Amino acid sequence: MNHENGYIGIVSESGAMQYGKKEEADGKIVEMNERLLTMTNFFNKADDGASGVDYMHPNYDATGTLAVVNWWDQQWLSFGSAGPNPGQAMTGGQRTVAVPADSNGHVGAKNFYSYFFVVMWAGLMGQVGEFNINWLTADNKQIAGVNWYKQDLSGNTAHYELWSNGKILKSYDYESSHETNKNPWWRTNGHCDLRKVGRKLTFYWWATYPSFEIPEIENWECAKISMAFKCHPVYRNRLVTHMGIRSFIFDKLGVQHWKDVPNRYPGNADMIVKGNQGKMYFRGMPRPQDEMTGTKYFLAKPGVNKVEFYHSSFSSPAPTITAEIREAWL
Repeated sequence: MNHENGYIGIVSESGAMQYGKKEEADGKIVEMNERLLTMTNFFNKADDGASGVDYMHPNYDATGTLAVVNWWDQQWLSFGSAGPNPGQAMTGGQRTVAVPADSNGHVGAKNFYSYFFVVMWAGLMGQVGEFNINWLTADNKQIAGVNWYKQDLSGNTAHYELWSNGKILKSYDYESSHETNKNPWWRTNGHCDLRKVGRKLTFYWWATYPSFEIPEIENWECAKISMAFKCHPVYRNRLVTHMGIRSFIFDKLGVQHWKDVPNRYPGNADMIVKGNQGKMYFRGMPRPQDEMTGTKYFLAKPGVNKVEFYHSSFSSPAPTITAEIREAWL
């Protein structure tokens, strides 16, 4: 064999000897997940959006900036500055990153998974602030979104919202303190994720996985992701002490890959067929289990013999074949 091979056929008018499997494939298509985005390589290095449009709240201002800050010896993406013309709505910055093409060159992910680690901790009562993450189509339709905000001007009540297609699916209340039994977004336990498979969205909330069926988004492909941080224009000096995103990944699910399948007969290995014995040897060992049904061993007849050899179409270069014919002893 000069290449992997799955089949050998030796055919003459006297009979046919066949070994292996005619339709044995050289490989198969498998589905694998591909990681296309991470926090440090994309969002921390991205430019602040120039459109000024908050994808979750179009009436909010997003002409400001975000900033990469260092808290607890770790980098976090957080609020940078308010926009110059905030009006009466929330104001801040936003970064939007395009999802790169997968290994097949396709841009967009119909099915995907994201993991992210966040903190939402108010160091004082009455602080306010908001941040969100949105998974968007190429034309800015919201496939899914998550939103953290605090607008309690006297206490410490904050909220976590689950979004899809511009609507709130579910809202949860919690206390934005340092107590881990009250705040799921404290700096030591801020794990969170989102999975989309077809029309099904599965979010995370405090060791539970609320799921929703959204028919409209079934075939929507995620082509970009935005992160926005905002403050209240009137209470800029009361911004939540720590609100940020430390980690983020985006995995496309079910990307098709061609996978090589090790074939029955590896390259650089010898097969010997002994017609007078009615046996085939591979690597010096008999392999009767490789004989295909209908195999008939034949001997060379007197005179001219025409013998044809066949192999798997993917076996290139073809096997090197040598025939040895011995005259019968009388």
